[in-house]
Amino acid sequence: MKPKFDRIDLWTIRAFLARVVPRGLQEEDELISLIEKIDRHLEGDTHVNIGQTKSGSEATSSAL
Repeated sequence: MKPKFDRIDLWTIRAFLARVVPRGLQEEDELISLIEKIDRHLEGDTHVNIGQTKSGSEATSSAL
């Protein structure tokens, strides 16, 4: 199943939420929670992508 939001969409949503000024402690907690969830999702995508690439010497030897 295709994700509902692309990576750039998540970055845009995160940037917007980071600029929102909460009107109380509950709103502040909800905003922080949403931003943390987006961060965890973005970090998860990054770790998957990094895990599939080879490091310097491995990449060089496989290219030869």
